[in-house]
Amino acid sequence: MVRLITDLEKWASTASEVDALANHKKNLKELRDENITDDESVKDNFWTEFEDFIEQCDPQTDISKKVVVKWVVPIVWGWWSWLHEDLPIPHGYSDKHDSMLQGPSNPSGRHVYKGRPKRIRWRLHPVMEGTKVRFFTATAPICEIDAVSSVPYIPEGVKIFDISQRVLNPRIKSEQWQRGLDSSRIVSIKSFLDTPNNSFSNACMIFAPDHKSVDWELDSDGNPMYLLVDLQFLKQDLVKGAPYLTDNTGSKDLRPLNIIDGQHRVRGGMRSQRGANLQLPIVLFPPQLKNRGAAKYFAEVNTLAEPLKVLHELFMSHKFALGSHKLDRKYARYDGTPKTYRDRANRLAYESAAFLNLNMIVSSDGEEDEIGALFFLIRMLEENTWEKNYVIAADMWVKYSYQWFMPKGPYSTLPISIEEEEMRKDDIFQEIANYFDAFMSVCNETKWPNNDTDDRWLTFQFLMAKDVNRGRPHIQNNLTVRALLVNYPNIVKKIRDTGYSNTIITRDRFKKTLKIWANIDWLDVRIKQTYHGSGEYRWKCLARWLKDAANRGEKKAHPIAEVMSEGISSERGKGILSPVEEGEIEFEDPRFKWPKSNDEIRIIVTRPINARRGCKIHLMDSNLKQLNQKANLKVVQSAKPDQFTFEVKWWDGIDDYDELTVRSSWGNPIDRVVSSTLTLRK
Repeated sequence: MVRLITDLEKWASTASEVDALANHKKNLKELRDENITDDESVKDNFWTEFEDFIEQCDPQTDISKKVVVKWVVPIVWGWWSWLHEDLPIPHGYSDKHDSMLQGPSNPSGRHVYKGRPKRIRWRLHPVMEGTKVRFFTATAPICEIDAVSSVPYIPEGVKIFDISQRVLNPRIKSEQWQRGLDSSRIVSIKSFLDTPNNSFSNACMIFAPDHKSVDWELDSDGNPMYLLVDLQFLKQDLVKGAPYLTDNTGSKDLRPLNIIDGQHRVRGGMRSQRGANLQLPIVLFPPQLKNRGAAKYFAEVNTLAEPLKVLHELFMSHKFALGSHKLDRKYARYDGTPKTYRDRANRLAYESAAFLNLNMIVSSDGEEDEIGALFFLIRMLEENTWEKNYVIAADMWVKYSYQWFMPKGPYSTLPISIEEEEMRKDDIFQEIANYFDAFMSVCNETKWPNNDTDDRWLTFQFLMAKDVNRGRPHIQNNLTVRALLVNYPNIVKKIRDTGYSNTIITRDRFKKTLKIWANIDWLDVRIKQTYHGSGEYRWKCLARWLKDAANRGEKKAHPIAEVMSEGISSERGKGILSPVEEGEIEFEDPRFKWPKSNDEIRIIVTRPINARRGCKIHLMDSNLKQLNQKANLKVVQSAKPDQFTFEVKWWDGIDDYDELTVRSSWGNPIDRVVSSTLTLRK
């Protein structure tokens, strides 16, 4: 509390704020000097006035924006106890409850009991779907739900390596799939339930797995009537020793039921002496639903309520093979039919990211002796907070790689069984890894002038999180790296078109094709200035430059000076920092230069090398007034791949003009508008 008031004083900007904070600080000191700790006295002599001060802060002032909004948890009654998690909370389930320790390091809390409490018994009411029980409803005090329910969440700080292993082997830590608990929500709910008459009407969703402590009491017809949870799962508390028992051992929560939704209501309510005894409605899913079914309900709940973060949603969708009406969220299992082509593509793209996170380069003698190019560098979850130097996140990886696995991609569906395709996956993923490893080699084998020995692609252990003192190659950026992803199918096709028939394209074979991309100085700040930036325009221009360079064929790269030139326009593999030339524009048939009432004219536009495929076409009169709308002519066009043809049709009024001008504009980040013109004459 002292630190909070000190921070508030630092940003106080008016005399009234300064005076008020000085008074609050004095009142707090008096409480401490007189050792006053009971809640009512603290509220009467300090908290009520201090809370009013916080609530009346203008949201636009520094004191609000710099302190109140950014404080570690909401500034509500009792917030400080959350940060002092060594202070026990006495209330809990049964008279044998001793204490609960809960805070930022263990938001689910750890209970200690003086003995084993009696079992918990909940009356169940089935909700039917036809003749099948879909789920049960019940009600129970929050303290009972909390006593027997865990939250199978993925902990903050879990490493990319660990999550990637779980993606490729779903049996690893299969019980962990929930998002983590939010300290702010727990503290806010505790404060909410401390207030008389406040309660919850929305149900807590709980999954009851098969567990030796969980039993079902049946009625005379053999249908579940009660859920019984025996607290035999409690173990001896290693801190206090016998006869004390606890529901946590180290990092493992022993409570058998799983909270699917409502974990904040339960954990926050448990902190409130009043809230702990409030009845909470429950939707209970039986073990027949299995983990996948529980996750499906979790996903449905969070579609309608607070949405999951993107990476967590992808993890859930893949883990439990969830379908969706959204194409980028389709992760159902491939059934061999076109309706699951996109599901297959999303799943394989996601798994390829996990594979590359674990990829080690194998030497000729079969030893893993080098870290792969993307080892640990694809972020899989928001909880991957340990690795801050990642290159790209899984959602963007899937967005720009799923096409590899669609019918027109290099790994399209084949007339083989689904089982055979599962066996083929590792070969596919290894080929993808070989491409990036080959690119890393090409980047790092260039002999740079002035005794420059810095690598232009850095592996995980050397890559800095931020670009400080040339510490991060500019191709290893979450935008520019996409240029490598979108070029991958083209590179694979070029190699396969040479007749290369090995099952897996090797790293060395990729290098033979990718050597055309050597001599790009990815540490040159001009690359960053040119190809970084929000939106897609810049990195897509880089992707086009790389593709145009690759279309030279399997040749050596041009000299460094020519590759990095600012003055060589529209030559394949040169002038990565240069503007493009004007594109060609011409009549398809030079005899016809003006449209007739029943005979349009056709104009061919050619993309200059190294320009983006996008082109803008403007039809103008002699005063440069645009006539696209009158001519029903689209402004934005696209080369497919290097040319496109468009028509100018006759319209009522066109013959009022003697001539018209068509302007085609191409560009790249150096100069976005490089134009050519063509004159139409009657």
